[in-house]
Amino acid sequence: MKFNYIFLVLLLTACSLNSTQEAALNNAVINYVDAHNKGAVMEYVSIAHPKVVAYYNSLGEDEFKDKFELFSQVEGGDFIQDGTVWEIESQGKSIHAKYTFLSIGDINGLRSSELEIIAISEDNGLSWFFVDAPDYRNEKIFDNDFRLLEL
Repeated sequence: MKFNYIFLVLLLTACSLNSTQEAALNNAVINYVDAHNKGAVMEYVSIAHPKVVAYYNSLGEDEFKDKFELFSQVEGGDFIQDGTVWEIESQGKSIHAKYTFLSIGDINGLRSSELEIIAISEDNGLSWFFVDAPDYRNEKIFDNDFRLLEL
């Protein structure tokens, strides 16, 4: 069954990205998942989209900390896995890819949900930044002209 998901991801990605873009996105996703699961806040902030970081920074220290504070699963945080690409849209040098991850909320795996993340490249797939779906829809962060995906 896992092979089917991997094949689907590769098929969807292969249809929209060249090999260089796909490799860069794959590496960025690995870094995102690793930072999230380890609770590595500095790494997590560094791969968040700069507009998201600037927005929460402008709201003040408490809001910034609330947004980007991560905990490892042992400390009560969630663990994400099984990322799947659902949609990729591009326009000029901008590429937006919608991912969903399984988010496991406790060590025993009893509490889980789906986490929707958007990977964004503004340099034709060379570098990637990440935004959660609510922030992607937030017009105070991204105007309608910027968003390529309908969520």
